[in-house]
Amino acid sequence: MTHGNVPGMSLVRLSPLVVLWWFCALLVGGAVGVVGTVAHRQWAPWILLVSLLTVAVAGVLVRAWLAMPGLVAYALGWLAAVQLLALSGPGGDVLLPAQPLSYAWMFGGFAMVAVAAFAPRRWFAG
Repeated sequence: MTHGNVPGMSLVRLSPLVVLWWFCALLVGGAVGVVGTVAHRQWAPWILLVSLLTVAVAGVLVRAWLAMPGLVAYALGWLAAVQLLALSGPGGDVLLPAQPLSYAWMFGGFAMVAVAAFAPRRWFAG
């Protein structure tokens, strides 16, 4: 079954397995966000670059695995983890202080998710 006038765009049948896969993509995004947020300030700027590359590679993997709905779930998991860890902790500690390295992690992560989203469709065909 195709969707409207868009050839090759098939409707996704929602099954419990598909929802479970999307939840797994959400968890992958959360894990990448947590690990990257905790580690991005170590050995600057090398771990930051590795963390951003990890966001992009995991995003491409999730898009190849679950197409765009999975990538959206991945992005939401990453965003939720990073934004929750940007808040002040119970003792007032902050993992993402208002410094260029933290901004590079947050905005660079958005850019890496966009790279995965706008990668050529032919990479994921077949």
